[in-house]
Amino acid sequence: MHLTRDEEKGLSGEYGEATSTAYRILVAIGEATDAEKLYHQMGTCFRS
Repeated sequence: MHLTRDEEKGLSGEYGEATSTAYRILVAIGEATDAEKLYHQMGTCFRS
């Protein structure tokens, strides 16, 4: 799954533990559904 640099920073914990946890969940869902990337809309992430 492709992540932007900003998403990678969030995943690594640079923006705090809560953000990192959220990205770990989103990436796990994305990988389980074969998503290519995260899609951002109004502050929310969706798979695309």
